Amino acid sequence: MAAVVAAGVGTGGGAVLAHQPDSPVGRWLSVGNHLGAAAAGASASSTDQTASAPPAQRTRTRPPSPQVSEAPAPDPDQTAADVIAAVNAQRGAAGLPPLEVSACATEQVTERVAGLAATNAFKHPPLEPVLGVCALTGAAENLAKGYTEGNGVVDGWMDSESHRDNVLGEWTEIGVSCQVRLDEEWLCGAMFTHE
Repeated sequence: MAAVVAAGVGTGGGAVLAHQPDSPVGRWLSVGNHLGAAAAGASASSTDQTASAPPAQRTRTRPPSPQVSEAPAPDPDQTAADVIAAVNAQRGAAGLPPLEVSACATEQVTERVAGLAATNAFKHPPLEPVLGVCALTGAAENLAKGYTEGNGVVDGWMDSESHRDNVLGEWTEIGVSCQVRLDEEWLCGAMFTHE
C-alpha cells in the first residue's frame, strides 16, 4: 500500500502532520498504489530441424521454457533525482521558482529516512534539530512509502493538501532520499527548507 505523510516546523509555508482520523492506517494518508509491476517475459518459438536431414531423422527440439524477467530494480539515487525533477515541474506549472538541492537538507533527510527504513517506521521525527544543524528558519518534510518512481511519489503528494502545500510552499531548497525498508517497501523523504 502506498501512503504519504507531511510535517512542517519554523516560519513560512510548512504543513502540520497530516491527520486522517477515518483512515484505516491512522495518521497515514493513503493515496493509492503506484508500485511498478514486473515485466512479462518473452516467449521463444520452436522450429523443425530439417536442414539436409532425411525425413526419418527429423527431430523436434523442445522450446525453451518461457522466461519471466523482472523489471530492473529502481535505483534509489535516480528515484530521488526524479522526485526533485517532479517537484520542480509542479512548482514550474504553478509559476513558482525551482528549488535548489541543499547538501545539508539532503544529508539530514538521508539520515532520517535511513532510521525509518531500518525500523519500518512511517512517521516524522522532530524537525527542530534540522533547523539548528542546517541554520534554517523553516523546514518541512514529506514522506511517501510504496512508490518506486519519482513521479508517483510527487503525484501522491499532490493529491494531499498538506503535502501539496509543502511542494508548492515558499521554500528555496530541497533534499530527497529514497531507500528500501526492512519490509522491502520503498520509502522516500523530501526535506523542504529556507534560511
